[in-house]
Amino acid sequence: MAGKCILCGGKLRNGICTECGMDNNKTDSAYRSQLNRNQCESAPLTHVHGEENAEPYKKPALNHPRQQERSPSDQDGNTAKKEMGAGTTPRKYTSNNGNTNNTVNFNSYREMSKRPGGTGMSAFHTPRDGSKTGLTVVVIAVLAGIFLVAIGYENRTEESITAEKIIEDPDYQDPFDYQQPYDYQQPYDYPEYTFDPYQYTTKELAPEGENWETDLGAGAYVVGYDIPEGQYIASAGEGMRLEVADMDSNVWFSEYFGENDNEVLQLDDVRLFTGAIVMVNGGGNIHIVSENAQAAAVLTPPANPLTEEITLTDSMVAGEDFPEGTYDIVMATDDFGIVSYELPKEQGMDYGLNFSFLMDAEPSVDYPDYTKEYKNAVLPKGTTVTADGLTVKLVPSARIISEDYQAFYDNYN
Repeated sequence: MAGKCILCGGKLRNGICTECGMDNNKTDSAYRSQLNRNQCESAPLTHVHGEENAEPYKKPALNHPRQQERSPSDQDGNTAKKEMGAGTTPRKYTSNNGNTNNTVNFNSYREMSKRPGGTGMSAFHTPRDGSKTGLTVVVIAVLAGIFLVAIGYENRTEESITAEKIIEDPDYQDPFDYQQPYDYQQPYDYPEYTFDPYQYTTKELAPEGENWETDLGAGAYVVGYDIPEGQYIASAGEGMRLEVADMDSNVWFSEYFGENDNEVLQLDDVRLFTGAIVMVNGGGNIHIVSENAQAAAVLTPPANPLTEEITLTDSMVAGEDFPEGTYDIVMATDDFGIVSYELPKEQGMDYGLNFSFLMDAEPSVDYPDYTKEYKNAVLPKGTTVTADGLTVKLVPSARIISEDYQAFYDNYN
């Protein structure tokens, strides 16, 4: 099992990477040189990327609706289908924001008055005896409009007058004028952002409790049954990952442990509310410790009604090939690879929840993200478990949370 993939660093089986699938048997220099080869190496330094038949960018007119700038021919069929749905006729782009339901067909109205029995439209047909009355109405409407415009001009705010002066200034430059050169050498100060996984929760933890600590290996755990509710400090070594899913409390986050970028060695504020799902991945343990754990409120989970072990070598479906339930997934042979399980997709979804982890019969410090066993995998009816050519055993876990196995994943919705 020695050797690592030259592309991703994953484990090799017969020279094939079990993680990215690359064939590492091809060790000639030409093959390796292609890994980091850039398609632009042979092009001149002044070359520019662009699409064939691409039209040059045209700056949009100020305060001009974009719908008027595009014609139906400017929009390809794929875009039209995306907006209207497959199998429907693309809508026409008109001056009223694309709505053709109220678009007036003036030619049809002119023809209606000429046809025998045509009623015409009063808006386009003025009786002769009402010409004077109509003229009076028009004059009054014009005078009223002038009066309203005068009032609006006098009531302009100072901000609007200032904006007009700025735009009318001959030295004014449009801030969105893309013809102006941009100094790419000038550094841009991005606003500092700190992710707070608890910013949307309204729940609070009890300030007092008991001192409690434990080590969590790879597996799924439920707060209130396996772990007391409380605020924890979590620490772990390289290759470990902690995920907390608690939609009932509006909390979800995932953290990798290690010394690389975007990894941590310790989490000082892990708030676990009753009902949250805590998932651990990796070959070691995550140590959690709390000073306000609600240990007295922990419920004793029911015993697992299943007793039969299942040997799995390829893909099997819960409820069809083996009973649905809660299992520990354990390596059965001297091998390594990926094990995954996917829940049945819900109505209207393209796929269901999917979980995967790296497994190895003999975990080592060289590959700290591989584990030999994954505890408490809840497999509802219809869940497909895939061992990717490995031989693993599904061993009934010591406990379950409920025999409503599908409800276990409500915290992911």
